[in-house]
Amino acid sequence: MTLPSTIILGGGPGGTGALIWAAQTGFLDAWLDQGIVLIESQPQLGGSLGRYAINSDTLGSAYLECLDGGSAHPFLRQMRSDPVTQEMQHYRDGLPPLSLVGRFMARLGTGLADLLSRHPRCAVLTNTTARSVTVMPDGSVKVKAVGKAGRRRKLQGQSLVMALGAMHAAMPPATLHPNILPSDKILTAAGLCEAVDILRRAQRRRVAILGGSHSAYSVAWALTHLLGEEAVPGLEIVMLSRQEPPVFYSNAAAAAADGYAFLPGDVCPRTGRVNRLGGLRGNGRDVWRQLRRDPASLPIRCQDATELLPDAVQALLADAALVVPAFGYRSRHLPVFDHAGCRIPLQTDMSLPAVDAACRVYRADGTVLPNIFGIGLGTGFRPTEAMGGEPNFTGQANSLWLYQNDIGATVFRGVQQAAHDARHSPMRPSTVPVLGEAMAFS
Repeated sequence: MTLPSTIILGGGPGGTGALIWAAQTGFLDAWLDQGIVLIESQPQLGGSLGRYAINSDTLGSAYLECLDGGSAHPFLRQMRSDPVTQEMQHYRDGLPPLSLVGRFMARLGTGLADLLSRHPRCAVLTNTTARSVTVMPDGSVKVKAVGKAGRRRKLQGQSLVMALGAMHAAMPPATLHPNILPSDKILTAAGLCEAVDILRRAQRRRVAILGGSHSAYSVAWALTHLLGEEAVPGLEIVMLSRQEPPVFYSNAAAAAADGYAFLPGDVCPRTGRVNRLGGLRGNGRDVWRQLRRDPASLPIRCQDATELLPDAVQALLADAALVVPAFGYRSRHLPVFDHAGCRIPLQTDMSLPAVDAACRVYRADGTVLPNIFGIGLGTGFRPTEAMGGEPNFTGQANSLWLYQNDIGATVFRGVQQAAHDARHSPMRPSTVPVLGEAMAFS
């Protein structure tokens, strides 16, 4: 039996994105026939969006769209009548709570896991953590993993998709503080409770939010709308950032009507939307607009960091009871080795973009690992012109909709190219151990 086509590390929105794209477009069954092994550290697929206490910054229709197409796979069509899907339908034109989105993604993950588990060429390994990756001389990829009770596994495939989520960018040493809650932690129910506990014990209940990202404004919204004066009397918030955030508008007319100044390069030529990829959305956008219209209505002061000397920044942080860094994310990745056991340095090790325009993982020297792909939050993927987006966009695309559409399609094409190359490579053996045998250490 030939090697499975693809090993996917991670069963969240990134890891399932290409599978959902294939399920929408009629390619999933053929991909399953090639062989897919999906490794997920948690007990189920679907990701961790449900742990956040805030609302989505994306309309419910973006999540439901994968179920709508006429060529959708039967497992997607079956999802249409699911009670959680029906609950999501109420938010098709609104912003669903991420707790509900999490349940929807878990149902989607359960459907995918069932589909893969029932296919003789596929497998889903939950409660299993991948440890390392080795690139073989013939271009195939080996993964070492550890499952339940410490059971070790070794898997080999023609290509690998790394979708291990993201971690917060490191804080500069100068910002160290006794009470630090990163934005992804404070936006959970447990994180908000911890913030309340810290602030209630402080004489001055000031929070310093570092950064001007969407996460920063979401934290400001959560503190003022989910907690507010009742939970934390005397709450003060200082938002310290280097520049004003771009803001999303559905079209140029809406931006102009709101008095928002923008440049032609801020408009997506494909959709006409202003700051389609990089703009503040949802509740974070609501906070920005409220501060712009009526600054006194919220206990928030925005401070331009470029106007402060380092000593003034340190004094501001020292005066805060709680510091919330919101500096963005870096992708999680595994150590990658060559067949001789030498570690291959990667660009992401240097906090540079992890992938190229084809989602191939960059080596540190700027070349790519042709059969290893990265997708998900923090990879640094820059959308191509064909995918749309504002020309002035300089960030990275972090969108479930893109994972299930354009970026998912990019990964799928890369995986298929790897499968094609494997069929025509004289270095590949004609037969290898069957899937079950290839999944365990000898």
